[in-house]
Amino acid sequence: MTQILALTGIVTVALIFRLGVKTWVRWLLPRVSSPERIWGLEDLLFLVGYGLDIAHMAFIQKSLNWGLGRHMWFLADDERAKALRNEFISQPLAVLASMFSRSGMMCFLYTCFGSADKHIRLSIVVCIIIQVIANSVTAIQIIVQCGPTSFIAPNRVAYFHYMWDPLPSDGSVACQSPEVQTTIGFVQGGLNTTVDFFLTIISAIQLWRFTIRATDSGPSGSNSFLAKFHNMPKQTRARRMWQTITLSGPLLLSGIASIVKTYLLKSIGDENDITHNTVPFVLWVKIENYSILLATCAPVVRLLIRMLSDNHNNTGSYWSHSRSHQFQEGFELDKHHHTHSKGAVVMSVFAVQVDSDGASTSRLVH
Repeated sequence: MTQILALTGIVTVALIFRLGVKTWVRWLLPRVSSPERIWGLEDLLFLVGYGLDIAHMAFIQKSLNWGLGRHMWFLADDERAKALRNEFISQPLAVLASMFSRSGMMCFLYTCFGSADKHIRLSIVVCIIIQVIANSVTAIQIIVQCGPTSFIAPNRVAYFHYMWDPLPSDGSVACQSPEVQTTIGFVQGGLNTTVDFFLTIISAIQLWRFTIRATDSGPSGSNSFLAKFHNMPKQTRARRMWQTITLSGPLLLSGIASIVKTYLLKSIGDENDITHNTVPFVLWVKIENYSILLATCAPVVRLLIRMLSDNHNNTGSYWSHSRSHQFQEGFELDKHHHTHSKGAVVMSVFAVQVDSDGASTSRLVH
């Protein structure tokens, strides 16, 4: 439980940092920016996902207070029932938290990369639909898996308490077998893993695709990727490697955590000791969800570092010779002013250029 609380604390600080930096940028650049370029749908989805994660943690903590993590045979009947009650209530919250966080990340990537290729745009939309359906069905299935055996109940949610309370002795109520629950969990986990790995690959490819296009001065296809990578300016190469690690790395970790979590599903009910076997599963659930939320903070960290570095290096006029030289090194995703709206700022750094007549324009430096 200590590891889970530590992860929760780290993600809380990271999200506060993310929101704080974006608020600061919005306040700092009121004339060259608009709110929709700072805030996007992904921010709302991240907040909802984080709120559901905190609610999940609250129920897990209550379950721990009643004996979650201990062996079933050491718990009294009342302790066992209350530990399982809070643990089962927490399950749909964790599934929905994962769904909202993943949707937020895909909205973010859609904003950043959707204009580059219609196939990428369509692929991201398909992934959003798939994971929303898979996770919604899983969350609903958890709540309605118990019901009467003799008729179709109009409200199966009312039977949810039989997940932890004893079933009626007359057999009038039944719950789905553990095998059915495990199968649904495997399907949901497999789809989430596939989406995470797809996001990992697409974010890494697009980051390097934009960079090579901006820095490569030779004819298209004249060199291999390794040759273009070698010829890339060292500062640009190092920046993109760092971005790839901080953005794609957590997404890869989320996919790996989803695999481990899915594998642990089959062992939760082993030896009829669910209260003891659930804790490792919960840990990997939190790693999966929090990895996605941490990935969203990487571009904002770069935004802050870049702005602070620019302010520190430019002691005179905001635009110096070194600043102008930076634009010539191919840090921009393309050679013209950007017209992206939402989300572009979190993958970029605003630079304000003051013309000779005093007018200001904005550019995005990547």
